[in-house]
Amino acid sequence: MRFTRSLAGFAAALVLAGGFAAASTKHYYGSIAYSEGNGAIGWSYDQRTKQDAINQALSGCYKHADDCITAINFWDGACGAIAVGDNGWGASWGEDMEFASQGALRECQKHTRGCQVKRYQCTSTP
Repeated sequence: MRFTRSLAGFAAALVLAGGFAAASTKHYYGSIAYSEGNGAIGWSYDQRTKQDAINQALSGCYKHADDCITAINFWDGACGAIAVGDNGWGASWGEDMEFASQGALRECQKHTRGCQVKRYQCTSTP
């Protein structure tokens, strides 16, 4: 009986360890920041956390402007894009560069004309 309990305990420990390993899978985060004031853009990719990605993108944007905001976040093999037009902008994310860029153009065109993709970035797949 002791052997059975030990084996059951060992099996439960393996299941828990497997669950922990799955929960600690590495992720890759990215972000794009934008300044409406002067059009500065900052970006990041393959960051360890979402907040690291946001901070790096904002930091890059803040080198050229003081009114930067986070335009889009993306992760785990996805891409983000920002499109800027005559009097507005739009951002989107998707499974690849083309999908993200088309989404950003659609979002931009809801607000203004003359939209062009100004930046896209992708993250690695874990």
